[in-house]
Amino acid sequence: MRTFGRPCSTRTLFVVRGAVAIVLTLTTPAIRAAEETSSDSNVGGQTTNGLGRSFALPDERSSHSNTGGQALATRLRSLRPPENSEVTGLLLIKRRGRPPVERVPIVCRVMVRDDGWDSIYETGTTAAVGAQKLVIKHYTNAPSAYLYAASPAGGSAVPELKPLTREHLDTPLAGSDFWCDELGLEFLFWPDQTSLKGEMRLGQPCYVLESRDTSGRRIKSWIDKESVEQGAPGLLIAESYNPKDELIKEFNLGGGSFKKVNGVWQLQRMKISSVKQRSETELKFNLEESKKLP
Repeated sequence: MRTFGRPCSTRTLFVVRGAVAIVLTLTTPAIRAAEETSSDSNVGGQTTNGLGRSFALPDERSSHSNTGGQALATRLRSLRPPENSEVTGLLLIKRRGRPPVERVPIVCRVMVRDDGWDSIYETGTTAAVGAQKLVIKHYTNAPSAYLYAASPAGGSAVPELKPLTREHLDTPLAGSDFWCDELGLEFLFWPDQTSLKGEMRLGQPCYVLESRDTSGRRIKSWIDKESVEQGAPGLLIAESYNPKDELIKEFNLGGGSFKKVNGVWQLQRMKISSVKQRSETELKFNLEESKKLP
């Protein structure tokens, strides 16, 4: 097992966690580790206190813990970005047998409120899809609210935002493999949260969380322990399964996801794939254009 020293600083980055876009603070060792490969192995459990609030995170000496899973999900839901920010990028959508790659411009913003924060996604018009806008209103003590609007292909303006019902949270953003509920981390609000035994992934010790909704759909996620200790929901890998327990989607921050800019490692791309649809979407950020907002 590889080990890394404690960081002396952190870096705020835009990340889509298991196909969800958020602000994520990754430690420098964690970023470097994600650039390398290592053998997966089990690691011992630990108890972590949150920043500002105390949370009893999973005791991984037991293989399954619903109590520990609920504590971890609660901890992740409570984490909020420290500041307003914006980054531009491209959604690169690849469908097997249907070249070329679709290129959809996107702007991602985070706006912090007293009772939570807004994640805002605006996509541009292409030949295949019209412009779209998604606003996810995150709350520290309640489920998120979704506002969505889409214009028809052809360049017309985005219409007025309207609430997105729970039945339509699986709407794909701009025809990509990123669903609205994934961008909103909706799985952290599912009723069944189970903590599994910790594992090494991408060179980092991770909590392993299995989330199930009432339909039987489940998401298994690997969350970087060090990032959680630093106050960020560092989800590195996620797998989504349908009620038949068939793998339908995969998200992974693997090698090549990070780039050193002005001496600092920053997230430059992430990928999510839809197994049954045989498609893949890469979200590539323009790191030089990222900025803080007032």
